[in-house]
Amino acid sequence: MEQRRIVIGVGGGIAAYKVCEVVSALAKRGVAVRVILTETAQQFVTPLTFATLARHPAYGDRDFWQPTHGRPLHIELGEWAELMLIAPLTANTLAKLAYGLADNLLTNTVLASTCPIVLAPAMNTEMWEQATVQRNWQLVQALPRFHGVGPGAGILACDRVGAGRMAEPEALIACLESLLVTQGKRDLAGKRVLISAGGSEKFSTRCGLFGIHRRAKWDWPWRRLPAIAEPPSPWFTARWNRPSWQPSTEYRRFPLSRLTQWSKPYCSIFLRPIGQSWPLPLPM
Repeated sequence: MEQRRIVIGVGGGIAAYKVCEVVSALAKRGVAVRVILTETAQQFVTPLTFATLARHPAYGDRDFWQPTHGRPLHIELGEWAELMLIAPLTANTLAKLAYGLADNLLTNTVLASTCPIVLAPAMNTEMWEQATVQRNWQLVQALPRFHGVGPGAGILACDRVGAGRMAEPEALIACLESLLVTQGKRDLAGKRVLISAGGSEKFSTRCGLFGIHRRAKWDWPWRRLPAIAEPPSPWFTARWNRPSWQPSTEYRRFPLSRLTQWSKPYCSIFLRPIGQSWPLPLPM
């Protein structure tokens, strides 16, 4: 992600503090980050905080039209951005996006850009479940450049337990990474992925089956593939338990009976550690 360009719009909500972690993590990875704060967002987190974390001045509505800018700031930022993130996305900003309104620096930058935009809503449960808010959410979700993350459910700042909690920084960063790779195109959409995270097993004429226990770092497919492909759930694993030349009515042992139905026809992509001896495709 080094030298990639991301504009982060911060809305007015208590969840704005989570965006500090996103900005810090991206800057440490070498990403060029520009932060735009709405007027209300500055009441929760100051521009100085984001400027320090991003290693670049943060922008607000006061910077919109200034004689120090050679070009209009929203045009400059819109053309510069490879990707945008708006978090927390308030009901007010959501309505503006749904109807193409532009009355501040953030919404003007959105209209002046063509890059993919990640939206992370955060609001009270009753606000989120309002019919008008859900209608606006569906309107923006229908547009190909917008990609929604969350909201999740949990204890909110108002002590309400329910939907409306903004996605965690790790989920937002994973989504940003996947979109930078695919430019918003879900290349793995509709594909079936089988991931083997087990050890290596080799057949031997002397001992039958020779297995090697392995603890490889196979955490990344589980975190990143859902953001890129949105595969069906749940995930399945499988393991050989006998060499092929041994007579057996139970040649393969699968933890879930649905694996057979899920993997027909054969899976499109099979990920396995180097040295693992599984044949591909799996005979069913």
